[in-house]
Amino acid sequence: MPFLNSLRYKPYKWLFTVILVGSIYLPLILNGGIITDDWGDIRQTWDCDGFFNCYKEWFPLFSNRPLAPLPLTLSTKLFSMHYSWYLIANSLIYFFALGFTSFALKPFLSTPNNQLFFFLAAVPCIALPLVASPINQLTATVAFLYWAISLNLLLRYCVTKNFWDYVFSYVFLLCGFLTYEIILPLLMFTAFLPALLKPTLIKYKLVYCYKFLLPIFLVLLIILLWQKILAPQFMEVFSRLRFDPSQLPRNLYTWLSVFFFQLPSLFFKSINYISPFVVISFVAIAALFFLGSRESSESISRRTRLYFFFISTLSLLSCAFIFVLSNESAVSWGYQARGLSSTWFAFAIFIASLLQLAENWPKILRNTTSILVLLLTCFSYLSFSIQRDNYIESWQLQMHILKDALALIRQNVITPDTSIIGNVPRYVPNNYNRELVYSQSWDFPMALVLYAKNVVRGGIVIDSRHNDLQGLYIADDKATVNDKGFVDLSNTWIYDYEPNTKKGTLTQIKNALDLQLLIEKWKRP
Repeated sequence: MPFLNSLRYKPYKWLFTVILVGSIYLPLILNGGIITDDWGDIRQTWDCDGFFNCYKEWFPLFSNRPLAPLPLTLSTKLFSMHYSWYLIANSLIYFFALGFTSFALKPFLSTPNNQLFFFLAAVPCIALPLVASPINQLTATVAFLYWAISLNLLLRYCVTKNFWDYVFSYVFLLCGFLTYEIILPLLMFTAFLPALLKPTLIKYKLVYCYKFLLPIFLVLLIILLWQKILAPQFMEVFSRLRFDPSQLPRNLYTWLSVFFFQLPSLFFKSINYISPFVVISFVAIAALFFLGSRESSESISRRTRLYFFFISTLSLLSCAFIFVLSNESAVSWGYQARGLSSTWFAFAIFIASLLQLAENWPKILRNTTSILVLLLTCFSYLSFSIQRDNYIESWQLQMHILKDALALIRQNVITPDTSIIGNVPRYVPNNYNRELVYSQSWDFPMALVLYAKNVVRGGIVIDSRHNDLQGLYIADDKATVNDKGFVDLSNTWIYDYEPNTKKGTLTQIKNALDLQLLIEKWKRP
């Protein structure tokens, strides 16, 4: 069959792309670690007994998506505190998701444009926590994988008419949504690619609607029923659905600003990081483009290219509704950038479809588009690499601070169940895109809990040297911060890290007055 013939794997055409992507990830895998929520993920299943009991520990936190704890529990029970294994597992799952997606898109994208999608999607420069937070973001990469498998099964059903391909396609789609709803914008491909693959299907519009659109609505209905009706009957539900019509303009603006302001700003800042090695990398990416430019997409009809571009555009634009429905702002920096993972995924497909569509344009317009896409790809790689290196630095700094704090804890006579206030850096010293070190009540304190067993019970984090006290509020001998973390000041010490000397001090806080005096001291110029 022509469709099946078009799916024949040509490894030599992909080898260069795989080697290039692998070289980008290797430094992170060899030298990187974990951040923010990852520490809490390990702590969550640290002292539970058996897989099922550990799985239950995640509720009601994950009551809105009950399959999310599956990869978290499996990974933390398997890898414990072997951090590189989390990076390997998360990266491989993401690569498999990209690979399955590339395979599904073969009838709609030529090999060079498919390679462009794979490479660009592999360097999510506006959503780097997707790979830099390898435990918590397993929920996202696994959801992408579920969706990619689902799409492959659905398109295979369109050719083979195998009933079980059809059934399991929507089973995997449901699993994806029960793991992480970040895949919502990708439903455009699930809904319309069958019609593009087999145009005869659309002739019977009513049949197409109940066969390919109705199952999608049923999947979404099941999710809605679970979150709003079933789950609340026996547990608290933390739903992300917080749509506020009054905030619609703001949420749409923040998403659009990612492309019009935030991404260009990242690229502009990255110019200062260009080095001879970066130039060589740019040449390698340009070579990938050159090799691909010698293969045309004539086997893919103009109609297919045009409609696939429309579907890709719809998918990209629908990414904004993740932030509209959750009433969140879209940001490309810090840990919150993880919300843009599906935006970058859809953006990579959009760019590949745009470049393919441009093959039929006048030469000057076609060449201009190719040059702009090449620059976008090169600077996305550079931006990704800068953030990757900063997260490697973050990991080294995290471990240095942790070892220093543990040494001080051993030197001092500290009673069990002590709380620690960590006055530690929130970002790496020369951060490029707010690459985090310690920032939440569940990273530095949880790291201490894991390493100083039966001594430290928890704590909070502040960064006084950058005037970031995180809303520290003192009342009733208790200190609380913005992330709802708190400490009882009756048994609390403060670890104060000095970046200039790369050493910290450990001081006991006997009451609220001691802490208040410290705060006043920090506030002085």
